[in-house]
Amino acid sequence: MKTHLALVVIAATSVAAAAPLQRTSREQRAVVSVIDKNGAPVHDMAAADFTVRENDLAREVLRVEEASDPMQIMVLVDTSSNMQVVLPEVRRGLQAFTHAVLGKSPQTHFGLMEFGDRPNQLAPLSNSLTLFEKGVNGLSEHNGGGAYLMQTIVDATKALKKADAKRPVIVVFIREASPEFSSERHLEVEDAVKKLGASLWAIVLQEPGPTSMSEEVISRDAVLGDVSTRSGGTRDTVLDRNGITPRFTQIADRLTSMYSVVYARPESLIPPSKIEVTSRRAGVRVLASRWTGQ
Repeated sequence: MKTHLALVVIAATSVAAAAPLQRTSREQRAVVSVIDKNGAPVHDMAAADFTVRENDLAREVLRVEEASDPMQIMVLVDTSSNMQVVLPEVRRGLQAFTHAVLGKSPQTHFGLMEFGDRPNQLAPLSNSLTLFEKGVNGLSEHNGGGAYLMQTIVDATKALKKADAKRPVIVVFIREASPEFSSERHLEVEDAVKKLGASLWAIVLQEPGPTSMSEEVISRDAVLGDVSTRSGGTRDTVLDRNGITPRFTQIADRLTSMYSVVYARPESLIPPSKIEVTSRRAGVRVLASRWTGQ
């Protein structure tokens, strides 16, 4: 007499509440972007194209899905001294950015903060494009003011946490020559971004002339470079104002073309401390958080 056994697999929607794939493994998800050598999103990735390692141990990639959950995006804009001539292009860039994101993810929420002189929230996190654009129109230079980016990133993580953001994103625009006056240092900022589980995307306007090498600016550079990479985002440099809008549009394309890589993790009492998602395909780069537990 034959016995038939039925195996029921329940798929979870989040890492924290993932249901068992089988008795000894759990489904986990890593949300990633994949870009080509020109920085443009790659749209035809399959499960076989990805590799996942946790604490240097290979994990089985089960499937790849579209990352379609709405995002909660806080945009941070430099409004310190000497930004007045740049701000019109920043406004155009933000308009292109929001329309590109909402065209593919209409439930995404946006908020806006400036950091000339001191952090200041110009638009609350909401799905109202009218509120956001009102904040964008309110961007103006603070003559004689310096940048407080590091403090503003920490404040942004608090605002996103208060809003119970499920897919938090921080997008920064800053002029490289702006002096940094925040008292926060890069490890404090990294810890805030990491605990929230946010990705950090930075656009840096690099112009001719000397750049400050103060301790505050060095710490800020570590956040814009290293922390953005570890969070699954990027630091992108533009050399003049004409590159601002195309760069905002490119980041919108990356954010709305992300994959959810579903993989199996063996049951363990000790969670992994790091994750690495890469691709077997030549000529592409995976942008993925290196932090687990998100």
